[in-house]
Amino acid sequence: MKLIEKDGVEAFLELAGYVGSVKNNVSLYNYICKNKDTLAVTNGKEFFMLFDKALENAEDGVYELATSKAYKKLAKKATIDVDDFPETNFLVNADLSSALPITKSQAEKMLIAYTFVSTDDTRQYIEGVHFDEPYIVATDGRQLYASDGFNGFPNVTLPHTKMLDTILKKGENINFAIYEKYALFEFSYFGSTFRYALQTIDGHFPNWKNVVPERHTNLIKMESSQYPVYKLTAPNINEWNNIHAIYKKLGKAVRDYAKIAIYPKENSVVEVKNEYDDMVLGEMKWYGFKNEYFDEEQNTLYINEGFFNHALTILPVHFIAYTDFIHAIVFNYIDNSFALVMPMVKQ
Repeated sequence: MKLIEKDGVEAFLELAGYVGSVKNNVSLYNYICKNKDTLAVTNGKEFFMLFDKALENAEDGVYELATSKAYKKLAKKATIDVDDFPETNFLVNADLSSALPITKSQAEKMLIAYTFVSTDDTRQYIEGVHFDEPYIVATDGRQLYASDGFNGFPNVTLPHTKMLDTILKKGENINFAIYEKYALFEFSYFGSTFRYALQTIDGHFPNWKNVVPERHTNLIKMESSQYPVYKLTAPNINEWNNIHAIYKKLGKAVRDYAKIAIYPKENSVVEVKNEYDDMVLGEMKWYGFKNEYFDEEQNTLYINEGFFNHALTILPVHFIAYTDFIHAIVFNYIDNSFALVMPMVKQ
C-alpha cells in the first residue's frame, strides 16, 4: 500500500532502512508504524520519525519494511496493532526548545572525528565521538582528533550510525538535545521535518588532555612541561596526494592487508606496505621528519585509512610538532584542530 506521493514520505522510506531491520526474523524492528501524522521505525537503540500533517489522511497501521535498497513504498499491512509497536511517544513529545543548532562547520568536524573512533567492541567507551565543551574528541587509543567550536554542548559520547552520518552530510536545520539516555536530532530533509534518537554511550571517556604535550598544539593550554617542542617541516598537499594515489590504486582487497607507515629514517620515508609479506607497495620521501631523538624501532607511526584520507590529504596542515613526551606526532591544522598519532613498536 502506498501512502501518498510526497517527497518527505519517500525520503523517510529511503532512510528507514538505516534504522529498521530487514532481516528474516520475527521482530517488531522489521516494521514501520503509521500513527496519525507520524511514521516511525526503530531497532531498539535508535528511533526515526517523520512528522507530516498530510499523513493523517492515510490509514493507521503497521507495515512491513520493504527489502529493496530504495525503500520507495510500504509493503502490505502486517497483522500487528499500532499499540504493539515499540514506544515512540518520548520522541513525539520531546521538548527541543533549548536544543543546540549544529552548524555546517560543526557537522564537518563531527564527520572527521568519527574516522578516529575505535572499532574494538571491547572498548565501547571510545567507539564514539565525545563532547568535552568546547571540544569534540575521538580516539582509537593510539590516534586522536580534537577540535573546538562546540560551546554549550553537553558532556556526552555519541556512537557512529549510518543515520547520523546521513544527517550530518545531508540534513538541514539540524538541532541537537539530550533527553535521558538518548541524543535527539531534529532536522529537515526534502523540506520535511524528521526526528532521530539514539542511545548515548554509557562509559567514562578517557582524560584525553593527559596525552597532549604542552605547547604541542595551540588548541589547548597545558601546564609548563620540561619537554621541549620540536617543530617539523610539513609535507605539502601534493606530496601526500602522491602517496595517497598509490594507496587508492591498490584496490580494497589489497588495502585491507596494507599498512601506511612513517619511518624516522635518515631521509624520512612514508611507505605503503603489505601487512603479511612486508612488501613495499609505495614510498614517499619526507624531508624534515628526521630528529636525533627518534628511534626508528620504537617510533614507527602506523596510520589507518580514515586518518590518511582526512588528516593528511583533506585538512590543510599548519605545522607538525614532536616532543619526547609519549613520542607522538601532532598534525596541527589551520582551523586550530589537531590529530595526534602515537607510535607503535614494530613486532
